[in-house]
Amino acid sequence: MSQKSKLYGRWFIIRNLGFVNVIRFSIEALFCVRYYYVLKLNLKKLIPCSVERMPMGTMALIQPEDFKRIKTVLKNMPQQDRREILSRINFYNKGFYGCYVMKTGDDIASLQWLIEPKENPIIEKHYGRMFYILHETQAMVDNVFTFPQYRGRGYQSLISRNLLKLALERGYTTAIVYIQNDRISTLNEFIDMGFKITKRLTQIRILGYTFRNL
Repeated sequence: MSQKSKLYGRWFIIRNLGFVNVIRFSIEALFCVRYYYVLKLNLKKLIPCSVERMPMGTMALIQPEDFKRIKTVLKNMPQQDRREILSRINFYNKGFYGCYVMKTGDDIASLQWLIEPKENPIIEKHYGRMFYILHETQAMVDNVFTFPQYRGRGYQSLISRNLLKLALERGYTTAIVYIQNDRISTLNEFIDMGFKITKRLTQIRILGYTFRNL
């Protein structure tokens, strides 16, 4: 990434979060402890969703115009949601391009990543102390986000299930996901799909450096 792109990226974050919030989040980065669960699933044992809970939507790989749409609505979103979206844009910019969106009409209801073993070099470079390296038959789903107006309608489950089915179609046999321990609704969604908790990780962020006890 060029120096000009880096400067633009920093300005984009400050403009959307506000200078005060950027300072607050920077102070938080000096030291912070969180806890995550590692969950795994045999993809052949994915539990089907009941038809009554299945919303309408179409899944597709994210496109440049989708990012433009997301950026235009950022200013009207709650502060925490803005922070979540900006972190996902940063995740994409690191090279994780397997971001899929669930659309209803022209609106994006939800988005999430499917990460495959071919992206292990990116994991090693940017998240070597946060994610396990993927086995050749293992895929990962990560960074699910549902826009506020579509929450509670089943879109998080819909996009996750579609990505897991896609992983199975591509020949993967297992899936892994990391969920923060206080994201109870997300945790329950994945357990309902058949995922099992295999480990609890402690995540420590100190002086801007983040690592988990893998």
